[in-house]
Amino acid sequence: MHKRDIIRRTEEILNEILVDEDIFLVEVDYTKENNIYYLKVYLDTEDGITIDQCSDVSRVLSNKLDELDYIEDSYFLEVSSPGLDRPFKTYEDFKRNINELIEVNLYAKKNGEKLYTGKLINIEDDSITIKIENKEKKEIKFKIDEIAKANKHIEI
Repeated sequence: MHKRDIIRRTEEILNEILVDEDIFLVEVDYTKENNIYYLKVYLDTEDGITIDQCSDVSRVLSNKLDELDYIEDSYFLEVSSPGLDRPFKTYEDFKRNINELIEVNLYAKKNGEKLYTGKLINIEDDSITIKIENKEKKEIKFKIDEIAKANKHIEI
């Protein structure tokens, strides 16, 4: 089975497992690192996911994977949080972060800049609008396809 098929099938299983939970699937990845295969599952909730929640899903998923046995290689299953600074990958990621401070890194400069930090105030099908927190408090709209990477702004 090809990598994309393993990911797709695992996503289907997880969507069945998580149907009655507040937990949502962020991403599934199947990678080979130093000749070892890893099936990595990233989960989250609106309030952040706990270790116990990851452990519970891991146990159910592991049993289902053993039952269906569609992955030919030996692998390690990892179920975890995606981390605070993970890049937004879907429309839902942007939607969950409305009214939050985010960083937007563009492929090409816009108004002389490639990196913007501001409050995400609007999301449409193909664009987002952020409010830059400076003296002018200006709003800037970006097309989704202009964005190389967007994620929560983390202040330390």
